[in-house]
Amino acid sequence: MMVLVGVTHFAAMLWLIVSRHEIDNDETGTWYQSWVMDEASEYEVYFDSVFWATATMTSIGYGDIYPLTDVERAFSLLIMIVGATTYGALFGTLAVIIDSMT
Repeated sequence: MMVLVGVTHFAAMLWLIVSRHEIDNDETGTWYQSWVMDEASEYEVYFDSVFWATATMTSIGYGDIYPLTDVERAFSLLIMIVGATTYGALFGTLAVIIDSMT
C-alpha cells in the first residue's frame, strides 16, 4: 500500500514539474494555467496534482484536470503505463498471498 502512495505522490510531483517547465519555456495553455493555479495555495496545487495522478493511474480519468500540451500528454501516457504496472503488481502480489493461505 505504501508503494502505491509513494508512486502516486511521485507522479503528482512530476506532473506539476512538467507543467511548470512548460510555463518556463513560454508554453501557454498548460493545465496549471487553465486552472488559474497561480492564485491557489500550495496545498490546493498538491491536492489537484494528486487527484490527477490517482485518476490517471486508476484509469478513471474524470476529465476535469487533463493534459493540454504535447509534453503533458506524453507524460500522461507514461503515468498510465506506470499506473497499470503498479496496480497489476499490487494485485498479483495480493493474489499470491491469498493463494498461499489456502
